[in-house]
Amino acid sequence: MSILEHLKTVILYKFYVPVLVGKARYAADGIKASVKHKVQEVGKLDHPKKRGEYSTGQLFLHKIFGYRGIILFSWKPVVINRDLPITKSKSYLINKIQQMPEMDDDIFLKKRRYYYQVLIDNRDIDHTRATTEPATFIITQNRNKSLYAIPALDYVSHDDIIPYMSTEKTPFQHDLLKRFFIHVPNNDPQYLGHAALRTWKQWNETWLETTRVITETTQNVKITVMPFYLGEKTNHTYWWRYCVRIQNQGVKSLKLKGRLVRLYNGSSNYLQTLRGKKELSEQDVVLDKANPAYQYTSHVTLDVPVAYAWGSMSVEREDGHTFDCKIPLFTLDCVSDSEMM
Repeated sequence: MSILEHLKTVILYKFYVPVLVGKARYAADGIKASVKHKVQEVGKLDHPKKRGEYSTGQLFLHKIFGYRGIILFSWKPVVINRDLPITKSKSYLINKIQQMPEMDDDIFLKKRRYYYQVLIDNRDIDHTRATTEPATFIITQNRNKSLYAIPALDYVSHDDIIPYMSTEKTPFQHDLLKRFFIHVPNNDPQYLGHAALRTWKQWNETWLETTRVITETTQNVKITVMPFYLGEKTNHTYWWRYCVRIQNQGVKSLKLKGRLVRLYNGSSNYLQTLRGKKELSEQDVVLDKANPAYQYTSHVTLDVPVAYAWGSMSVEREDGHTFDCKIPLFTLDCVSDSEMM
């Protein structure tokens, strides 16, 4: 039974987490927990917001990946659904026949949605299938370029936020917590953003924010891509990271076998191909009802300021049949160093 199914099964406000966490298993009153795990209360669930945005400092449980998180701030990127063309132009029909992606995002349904920059609780890092490797970026100081990394940073959709009030003495653990927040136990939210958080956002928003989130579904497998520009490593050498989430929306389990991504420049000239399964931290990642999604981060360095990328994820069914799921076309573009400062 998945975390979400647990929450739908009971009408309760308390939820518990294992002291010795296995696969991010959660138990609630009235649900028998595994005898191998001791559980303890960590908080009281609140109702998800249907309108408006969550506040800085809001504690939450991730609906899909199950980790505890805290909201830094919100963004409102354009979400492009490449399953829903508004108009089927001649180029769209030709590309579909040739099995090539449509380059024009304007023909697809686009909506602005709230997304949140969040920190992941240190105690849950080893037990989630979300990206937990440090988020890297480049900054320029006194003409010197330095590589920085922020640990356990994620980018989360509004629909994946389940807010809660913590009942723990130490509600949240992260190396940056005291730098960014002031703990006010009886307040709602229980953490207030420090001035340092606002300053940090202003100085780093270019690499923190993505203006586009792109989705596409193939045979009940939804793939979401979020690209981020990180900076210019050297003269005319540009660096991006992109986050890919694969979610099984069907009832049968699937196994991820590897990915292939092709890169083209702004003139549609081929640049390179990225292939393999190094981003899959497990030998074989299985997507089933208990763990329907997996998310990884990849990096790419190019000598052009604008590029396009798309590809496929190889997936295996329970009967051994394999098929390719589309990794939707996404744009890699950059801004100048002066805009990043």
